[in-house]
Amino acid sequence: MTFNYEQYNKETINGAGLDYDSLTADQRSVVLIPVEAPENYFCDGEVTRTQAKAMWKRQLQRAGLKPAQITKAVRAFA
Repeated sequence: MTFNYEQYNKETINGAGLDYDSLTADQRSVVLIPVEAPENYFCDGEVTRTQAKAMWKRQLQRAGLKPAQITKAVRAFA
């Protein structure tokens, strides 16, 4: 049995209350930063948890997520 990375990402995003299929590939990547790339989320430990969360929320906004989608992502992954 092989691991299906895309299916895992789809289940993770859908589990957060977001619709995987309605997001672009870039949006999906940004949503998953805290779990897929914590070193990027925390800037290699150079920022606080509060700063990391604020920067990620700006990334989500720049990626075009709507406020309700950002709220769901933050609740699930931050």
